[in-house]
Amino acid sequence: GRDPVGGLALDHAGNLFAAGSTSSIDFPVKNGLQTHLGGELDAFLVKLRVSDWSLLFSTYLGGSKTDGALAVAVDSAGNPIVFGTTASGDFVTTPGAYQRQRRGNYDAFVTKLDRDGGRIIWSTLYGGSTESPQPYDNGSMAVDEHGRVWIDGMTATTDLPTRNAVQPSYGGGYMDGFLAALSPDGSKLCYGTYIGGNGRDILEGIAVGNGKVYVSGVSASRNLPQKNWHVQSGYGGGPYDAIVIGLTTPSDQACR
Repeated sequence: GRDPVGGLALDHAGNLFAAGSTSSIDFPVKNGLQTHLGGELDAFLVKLRVSDWSLLFSTYLGGSKTDGALAVAVDSAGNPIVFGTTASGDFVTTPGAYQRQRRGNYDAFVTKLDRDGGRIIWSTLYGGSTESPQPYDNGSMAVDEHGRVWIDGMTATTDLPTRNAVQPSYGGGYMDGFLAALSPDGSKLCYGTYIGGNGRDILEGIAVGNGKVYVSGVSASRNLPQKNWHVQSGYGGGPYDAIVIGLTTPSDQACR
């Protein structure tokens, strides 16, 4: 079947995690939490030992419809965290998670597994109720020094949960970028904002550290606000411009 890789991450021991999407009923599984394809498309997570490329574990991750992984990151303990999208009403979530039920036709999911792939530590959804014309198909994730999990991408929903937002409401175009952060245990929303204007806006890169978060992407919005610009003032005139945005991360003690 079709097996694109969405993201890669290395742990401190040099093991490689790969996450993506698969439609294959014969995808290689080893010590998997989910051993069979659950729907039309499932996310997958694979751990490889780089020294000899041996497969340490591999699992499907998905419900009865369409699911896919966009990115993977590793926390300070070496546990992998997978970020993706789901259309499955039965996608696994855990007690105490920030959002346990799917709200729209597609929601984002964030799922943390233990480093050996033997169990799900926590799993939550994140999304609004607006019907999206397509799933989130771009996005990245990162873990900051406090263990908060940051994700970004694009959304068509107009009621995405926000908190401490630099832009609390939808910008009005075909798609807006979004940036969100979850607490280290997946139970709280620490940050949530739209980033977009009157055109199509997509965020697809992220880096965090030292109290800052940086996101990158592309924008077709001629009214996207700028502040402290150093490279280019205003829209360049083509179908899309690249964008880079830097923000101070919130010092929200309740989310640490």
